[in-house]
Amino acid sequence: MFEDKQSTLYMQLYNHFKELIVDGTFPAGTKLPSVRRCAQELAISKTTVETAYLQLTAEGYVQSKPQSGYYVCTADFADVQKENENDRNFNQIEDIEFSASESATDFDFALWQRYLKSALRNTDRLLGYGHPQGEPELRSAVCEYLIKNREVYCTAENIVIGAGTQTLLHLLYALCRQPANVAVAGPVFKQGAAVFEDHGAAVYHYDILPDNLQELREQNIGLLYLFPSHEDCNGHIMPITQRMKLLQFAKNNHIIIAEDDYGSELQPGHIAPSLQGLDAGKCVAYLGTFSKLLIPGIRISYLVLPTALMENYKDRMYLYNQTASKLEQLALSAFIRDGRLEQQIRRTRRRKKSQ
Repeated sequence: MFEDKQSTLYMQLYNHFKELIVDGTFPAGTKLPSVRRCAQELAISKTTVETAYLQLTAEGYVQSKPQSGYYVCTADFADVQKENENDRNFNQIEDIEFSASESATDFDFALWQRYLKSALRNTDRLLGYGHPQGEPELRSAVCEYLIKNREVYCTAENIVIGAGTQTLLHLLYALCRQPANVAVAGPVFKQGAAVFEDHGAAVYHYDILPDNLQELREQNIGLLYLFPSHEDCNGHIMPITQRMKLLQFAKNNHIIIAEDDYGSELQPGHIAPSLQGLDAGKCVAYLGTFSKLLIPGIRISYLVLPTALMENYKDRMYLYNQTASKLEQLALSAFIRDGRLEQQIRRTRRRKKSQ
């Protein structure tokens, strides 16, 4: 959560570029960084960047040129009131960073290149757009992997593939009918919370969930985003008694739980089973990513939708374009089927244990 809670992320970005234009750092005709590049470099969502750019366009600071980008307008901005330096807080964005994959030093790039080359032979498949839900082979491979290793209750039909956790959180929030209030509990993941804030939700942060869950009810929470298989600020993983209590509470109050299980396979010692598995896929949406298990450059994540959201997703599925590379999806599906992912995890766990 940013220290300046009154300023949304897109407004911080908007103010930053506005000041660069006003003080002449970006003269007329200067092209702003592309939406994709800006989002990647600042590790924020493309939606946030697009919203900031549209605000600049609406106020006449920049103009959009189709198939080209955003350019600073020709105008005299000398009399424009500059933002107070203490109010900008754009430096908060610069503090955002994704930690490197713990598996990166163990990753066999030569092996991965062979899988990519093999996937390139699927010329007919690569000529078309990807399935909005993700390639069937990858969804099936992920399903088998999750059932075996994380005791997740799923089929290939309720798994959605996307390019990163943020992308899938945008989808999940929309499928939940955009609840006004969201609670985030556990390790700080600013990029995840930013998704809900960008949509205008009030986000309540907890280091640890309160013992009295009625507090969530009083705050009218519609979506709860948490990391039950990771240690909390006291070094504890959510115990089974609290998991069962939380699941019953969510069921009684019609709350969707988003369980982010990123990199849990690399946790030391015994790995707690997924919260989603205890729920049998009723009200828990399960999220995971391969960026932590392999390398950050493989931007493929997955979302296991609960039964409560599947009908809504099926009705709207073809309104969402697939964001993950079809080539990498095909390569990854074979990589998992051949047992390479589990080999990678074992290799990384051995290294971490020996350190």
